Amino acid sequence: MRINSNRSEVIITATPASPVAKSAAPKTIDATSTLGIAKQALQAGPEIDMAKVQEIRNALLRGEIHFDADKVAGLMQKYHGGLA
Repeated sequence: MRINSNRSEVIITATPASPVAKSAAPKTIDATSTLGIAKQALQAGPEIDMAKVQEIRNALLRGEIHFDADKVAGLMQKYHGGLA
């Protein structure tokens, strides 16, 4: 099997004797790649939207949002493989 995508420039080859596909060359990230563009967008914006944080904090204080810490902890454990 051979996959050659113009967008990612990754070539994957596999043979029946080789169960794991291998990349022909390490992938590099440049400013024109999808990942490069996303990285630039993330770096350009603020790290934390403090206005949104304050809006959520106020909604929690007013009782408009219910936060169940036990449920969140359980979902985190399930997602990360702690408990199924």
